[in-house]
Amino acid sequence: MQQRQQQQARSALLTQPAFLIGEPIMDQQLGGVFDRREMGRPGRPCGCDTFAAVGSAAHGGGAIFGKNSDRPDDEVMNTELVAGGSWPEDATVKCTYITIAQARETAAVVLCRPWWMWGAEMGVNEHGVAIGNEAVWTRMPHSSEERLLGMDLLRLGLERGRTARSALDVIVQLLERYGQGGACAYQDASFTYHNSFLICDAREIWVLETAGDVWVARRTTDGVQSISNELSIGFDYDLCSSNLVAAAEQRGLLPAARDRQCLVRAVDTPGGGRAERLHFARVFSCGGGPSGLDSEDDAGDGGSGDGGGDGGDRSDGEMMGRCARGRFLMREGARRAQKVTPDYMMEVLRDHDGGICMHGAFETTGAMVSELHDLVGEGSQAAHTVHWFT
Repeated sequence: MQQRQQQQARSALLTQPAFLIGEPIMDQQLGGVFDRREMGRPGRPCGCDTFAAVGSAAHGGGAIFGKNSDRPDDEVMNTELVAGGSWPEDATVKCTYITIAQARETAAVVLCRPWWMWGAEMGVNEHGVAIGNEAVWTRMPHSSEERLLGMDLLRLGLERGRTARSALDVIVQLLERYGQGGACAYQDASFTYHNSFLICDAREIWVLETAGDVWVARRTTDGVQSISNELSIGFDYDLCSSNLVAAAEQRGLLPAARDRQCLVRAVDTPGGGRAERLHFARVFSCGGGPSGLDSEDDAGDGGSGDGGGDGGDRSDGEMMGRCARGRFLMREGARRAQKVTPDYMMEVLRDHDGGICMHGAFETTGAMVSELHDLVGEGSQAAHTVHWFT
């Protein structure tokens, strides 16, 4: 009885109006669209923001990574070092809910991990790969069935990936094999979500966004990226799941041909043919997405990236709350003479005006900043790779 009362009290806290997005407010000084009461989508408690700069946008070259983890205020976040290892061919690993085959080799990792789960909110491995994840709500089914959590996928990517790209490959292969699902808060089966990931090493950033078992990924080698609790990738992705269009059609997410222009584009394929490419955020965002999501105006500037791209990602006017604020701050950082430094990233994570540093029943319980350089040889570059956790 006491446990049930505690769960009911938590559910009530997570749906208090103080945590939910209201009408977005336009404020040029604070970076466009945000809400002073912050938090993501109507009726959806959410939090966390992940940022990265790479190449000429990062001070000293390499990459700067940062994330705030926003969780229930009474949940302990452990920061821990997990040693790497070699494993027999038939070894298994128990994740939060399910057991899967273990890799033959795993890397040493530093993790920020809610005490009750196997997976992690953010972390970095011995090869200089850093990953943060975000909750997203999509039009694909959200399952309370016990599968891999997004946090499990993050840890598996760190333990098994030697580069940002190989970590991405690990995550999508496991996602397609095992699926994502299960309670994302302690003993609260009603709190489930899908995940986006920002995966970074010293040479590139990958933003990976998922909806059920379908996904898209976008690469940045020079510029900034930020993710929050909104799907952000439009037409401009570099990789996608093979069943992307089929899954959207099966779920009835694509309208009749005459209404498809803002959702689907025909593109040339390497073999000389034509294929359909979906606007991922518009097709899969839950509840139709934020204001402007259904507009046919695609005059963005390359989405959450570095200002390039084909205008296919969502503009700041289509992003809500912390999403727009984070984009603004990262772009401002990239324009500075010093570019994005670890100190600047820490200032971004401390931002209260746009709600990036969160307080309340859902609050920032952990933060991480990494300065990443190529870990080649024993020289000075390796010595400059530094991580901060709080």
